Amino acid sequence: MTGYGTNLFPFVKPGGMSAKIPTSDLTKAATDFALPQIAIVKPRLVICLGLVTFTAMQLACGHAAPLNMATAIESPFQYEESLIYCQSHTGHFGRINRNKGGIDRVSQDWIRMRERAGL
Repeated sequence: MTGYGTNLFPFVKPGGMSAKIPTSDLTKAATDFALPQIAIVKPRLVICLGLVTFTAMQLACGHAAPLNMATAIESPFQYEESLIYCQSHTGHFGRINRNKGGIDRVSQDWIRMRERAGL
């Protein structure tokens, strides 16, 4: 089984650690770098770390942007031979934000993804 995890942006971003990257820049990174790599590697599963990463991948593939993280996690899509899936960012704030409203939702998200992907 091949997997591919991505934050998507291959460059040093301007600003500090918490600076946002424009969606247009992320979408261009998906189009120019991530999707060609996925086409070469052909992983069964691509995990987008965070909503902005998944949104950019969806836009690069011609899909509509998800409304929120919960919708994104429940909306994986196929790109060539790969299932592209959204997970909350694995960093501290990604886990904290996703776990609001439930105890350890992040772990349950990963279990559901594994089951859905047939792993």
